Amino acid sequence: MRQLAVEAGERAGHLVPVRLTRHSRQMPGKTDIRTLAVPSDLRLPDRQAEVVEQKVYVSASWWLDHLDSRGLPGGPLQVQHDERGTFLTRGDVWAHAVDVQRDEAGALRLLWHALAWGVGRSNTRNEGRRFDAVAADPSRAAALLQQAAALSQTQPEDAYAVLHPSGRHFPRSVDGTPRRTVGTPS
Repeated sequence: MRQLAVEAGERAGHLVPVRLTRHSRQMPGKTDIRTLAVPSDLRLPDRQAEVVEQKVYVSASWWLDHLDSRGLPGGPLQVQHDERGTFLTRGDVWAHAVDVQRDEAGALRLLWHALAWGVGRSNTRNEGRRFDAVAADPSRAAALLQQAAALSQTQPEDAYAVLHPSGRHFPRSVDGTPRRTVGTPS
């Protein structure tokens, strides 16, 4: 009967299995996996490149038209350009987080950038309702965003509840009921 084992052999930089027969008396030594290089296709992506710098192409003029037509503060989008067009990165959106507490326009600026990054160029059909909801009372919308931003640092569920007071968008429990609603103790 043949015995099979794996020995640390190298062929073009890869580990290769080595077959030992019943006539082989040598058993391979243990391979110290701490010294092996991780293959490039298995390496974790660079967070900066993969997350923070992820581009989403947007129509800045579409956003400007809709914000201006409703007289909403916080515009225009502050975008970047390359050979493919106008875009935002996650980092561009996150950069506006520092403005949220400063004033109403800062809170709404973050909202517009987050929405634009989220929908990109093609899925703007429902954005009109969002603009109209904010336009009905921009000060209230900004105050809610500011309240949620302040809570997000220490109480993320409460921050989410500020933005979704009905609990309709809360993750559901196993039995299908919302986990929390505003005013429910943590």
